[in-house]
Amino acid sequence: MIDFTTTVATGTTSVTASSTLEDLTNQYLANQFYALNGSLAEAKLFIAAAQLMLIRPIESEDKEGRFKLDLKAVREQLAEAKLWVKQFEQTPSGVSTPSRVTKASFVNFRD
Repeated sequence: MIDFTTTVATGTTSVTASSTLEDLTNQYLANQFYALNGSLAEAKLFIAAAQLMLIRPIESEDKEGRFKLDLKAVREQLAEAKLWVKQFEQTPSGVSTPSRVTKASFVNFRD
């Protein structure tokens, strides 16, 4: 189970079911580079925002214009983030991404 209240350098940052769509969108966008940053905390914040965005109305309008949420894209990004978190948590401490090293051997090598 993922704990979505995560302490980051600026303090405790989280969204809740009562957060506005603007708050959710801001957290979603602010943490979208979790994989590039190798940040588990950012990934958890991204997942929390994405999950809550999926249960909100898909259209919103304010003084700045109309916003329409692409649910398919959010679902795909949510699945990717959950997989990234799972892989991150299974790697040795301090390693930000799973190893992609292929080990070669000359044991059965012939001239």
